[in-house]
Amino acid sequence: MVNGAGVGEEVSPDVVREFRGKTTEQLVFLRGRGLSDQRVALIDTILSERETGEQIPEAELVQALEEPRRLEPVKRGEVTQAELERLRRAGVDVFDPKVLSELSRRDIAAFERQRQAEAQVTEPTKPEEQPFLEERQIDSFERGGRTIPVTQVFHIDPKTGEERKATEEERAFFREQTSVLQASEDKPPGVLKRVFIKGKEIKAFFEEKEAQFVERSSIGRLETPAREGIDVIAKVAFPDTISREIAAGVAKGVVVDAIKHPVITAATFGVGAGVGAGLKIVSQSIKLGKTATRVAKGGGILVGTGIGGLIVAETATRVIAAPTLEKKGEEIGKTIKDVVVFGLGARVGARAFTIQTIRTPLRGIKDPTFVEVSRIKNIGGKNVKVSGFKITGEVRQPIVITKSTPIGRALGITPKIDKIIPARRFVTKTITPVVEGESFLTATRVGRGRVKITKVSGIGEEIDITKGLEKAPSIQKFLSIKLAEDITKGVPVTIERVPKIIGKKQQVFRGAIETEKLFEFKTTGRRIDISTPKLGKTIERFQTISRIKLLKEGKRASISEAVITFKDITFPFAKPTGKVPKLKGIIIDIKEPITKGKPDVNFIKTVSGKQTINIQTPVTQLPKTLPKELTKGTIGTTIKTTGDSIKLASPSIKTSTDKTTQSIKLSQDNIQTTKGITKTKDKISLASTERLGKAFKTKISQRTQQLQNSIQLQKGIQLQKGLQKEKTIQEQKPLQREKITQQQKLITKFATPRITTPPPTIFKTPPPTPLPGKKIMTFPRLRLGTPKSIKTTNGFGVAVRRFGKFKTIAGGLSLPRAIGVGRERVGKTLAATFKIIPTTGSISTAFRTPAGFRRGKGLTFIERRGLRLSTIGETREITTAKRRKRRASLNKITIGGKI
Repeated sequence: MVNGAGVGEEVSPDVVREFRGKTTEQLVFLRGRGLSDQRVALIDTILSERETGEQIPEAELVQALEEPRRLEPVKRGEVTQAELERLRRAGVDVFDPKVLSELSRRDIAAFERQRQAEAQVTEPTKPEEQPFLEERQIDSFERGGRTIPVTQVFHIDPKTGEERKATEEERAFFREQTSVLQASEDKPPGVLKRVFIKGKEIKAFFEEKEAQFVERSSIGRLETPAREGIDVIAKVAFPDTISREIAAGVAKGVVVDAIKHPVITAATFGVGAGVGAGLKIVSQSIKLGKTATRVAKGGGILVGTGIGGLIVAETATRVIAAPTLEKKGEEIGKTIKDVVVFGLGARVGARAFTIQTIRTPLRGIKDPTFVEVSRIKNIGGKNVKVSGFKITGEVRQPIVITKSTPIGRALGITPKIDKIIPARRFVTKTITPVVEGESFLTATRVGRGRVKITKVSGIGEEIDITKGLEKAPSIQKFLSIKLAEDITKGVPVTIERVPKIIGKKQQVFRGAIETEKLFEFKTTGRRIDISTPKLGKTIERFQTISRIKLLKEGKRASISEAVITFKDITFPFAKPTGKVPKLKGIIIDIKEPITKGKPDVNFIKTVSGKQTINIQTPVTQLPKTLPKELTKGTIGTTIKTTGDSIKLASPSIKTSTDKTTQSIKLSQDNIQTTKGITKTKDKISLASTERLGKAFKTKISQRTQQLQNSIQLQKGIQLQKGLQKEKTIQEQKPLQREKITQQQKLITKFATPRITTPPPTIFKTPPPTPLPGKKIMTFPRLRLGTPKSIKTTNGFGVAVRRFGKFKTIAGGLSLPRAIGVGRERVGKTLAATFKIIPTTGSISTAFRTPAGFRRGKGLTFIERRGLRLSTIGETREITTAKRRKRRASLNKITIGGKI
């Protein structure tokens, strides 16, 4: 039987019953007798049913097996998915062969017209062959029973046939371009993407699943099946028929559409096999960083096409689309639902009833927002803009994790929700004031207890968007277009329309920002772990174009809306392509400046280098008609430091008298200066002239035996000094207290006013009388000593042997953590032995020896010989030692054959 037969001839309920009546041996025998895809899938389904004990109804099984054959015109591209979706909504049976045939004839003609139009306009000339970089296997070694290849990057010129080893710059470029090819054991190497080639959308995707390559080498991948248990990509497998054609580095795939269309302006990476053959190939233009144009082909590579389908591609494992100003690399949440459940995937071992874990984003990542508050400060007679901001956003959208089977998804069964992971948010805020023209620090918190400290610096200027934009640098024009497209809600615009869209009412700024990652710390309970970023990945540079639109303006402040577009220009070959992050927010600009003083407050001026103090204190007089009672309240002296000055405010003093006019004269006697900070202590003497007409109440403060009451006065003093922080100090100074300073100071004094008031009447409160028959119990005061700190002695230390001696590198760890630290240090350095040191007592030695180590005496672990000198850290340490030895020999001077 062949594909394309009728439903009754291929798979029918009678055929299902016939196959279910056969034994397992008979089904396995029939599977290899050249049956059609539908009947092979039926046999696999029956075998799966016998393993799981579940059975699908005959009608549903026939429909699921026959749908892929009916959709052959769709798979060949004769009928578009958009057309099918439109017809489905209109109620048309899209699986009817007559409908598909009619649609195919109409779409083929339209497709031919479109192809001819594209060929006339955009068909490029054949590109000239460019030099390319190729990674070859030059040697191999054994490690832990595995064969590890040793590779070298070569520069090849196809014109001259010259081959040479690549330079350091070329190797770095090669590593950057091919880093996604190597499958990682811990992280998924890619996400779902769409790429655009000559306006043609090509999907390159993988679904996340709990499966992963076990080994990084090609031999390990071929001999060992995929391991379950790590969240990575799926849809990559190795059938036995072409397994020897697969080499290292398969990590991403393209769908069938990408194979049908030529990849003209895209860089592709091929895979070869065998010692000496190219493992990876990347094209290189005359200048590094340009778009590569050479297509490198390799062996058979399996890439995913849907839920179970696999196809062998003879071209690339990754496609980088030609840059356009509209779209490039747009991320999508998940691939479209594929009804081809039992296709090629059934022949390579895909099980219809295997439970799969699927992570589906609930929505897209929200755009970050910010709030900035700025105001003008008068510092040193100069107005300076000082501001601060806070940015909030997400690094990951909320994700729902579901568990289902391929057959369940094909039949429309609602998957079971395992759990929902909330969105991961971040907050970035300034921790130092942002002064115009100076660098500042920011703190970024991601998740819980993880904070990054970054230093930010940059320059900016306002530009006229209506003049000279066409002659501006390419990146500036690119960012300006993206800024205008934000106003048009994504509608593409040209560079000529940008000034009209943005308009003259909005301010446009151009800037350059440099960020330097200083350190990162993470809090875990009472522990804080501080780490520094890797060398070479600390500095990033961005070019920005922003627009500011005034929303509302008041007397004290104005509110504006701002949109900022960014382009990463860290690398010198940055191009005006790719994604452009946008940051939207609100700017609050406070107009009222912070001044150094007001005319109604006292002002104290100090001259630096000299201890000359000019004190200006106005005379305050009481009103002629005084109130009958003294106003209750505490009167104190408040010192407030603002910028470079200290201010004190003087309140009025209210009392009561009969036909008496009283005045206050203040004198400054004792002035004490310590380390540039001057304080003025006021001494106020009171003299009685006549009795008050009525008694008044005042606040009594008993501090010393000679002082019975005190009146607190509040006055304003402004002291200029070299500090820029604000303080508020409240002091209550008692009356009739005198201090004598022996330090000589040059002081300018003013008239000393005095207050004429009668002596206050003091009312004494008798002590409380105890009740008869009851005793007042007194309890002695308990004095508790300082609590002793409790030291934890549980834990284990780690010591590594270098130059014949053990050196402790960590302590206070758990046993698994201590073993992990020792393994990591030994694996990355030339050290081969580490031991575990219990803090107290001893531990049982009946635990498993770490893999790759042998047990020595006690708790000593020695790395096996086959695993030494196998990491980058160990080889780099040998190279560094050789360089150090060579430099030391060059510093020696040879005289007469002797040193």
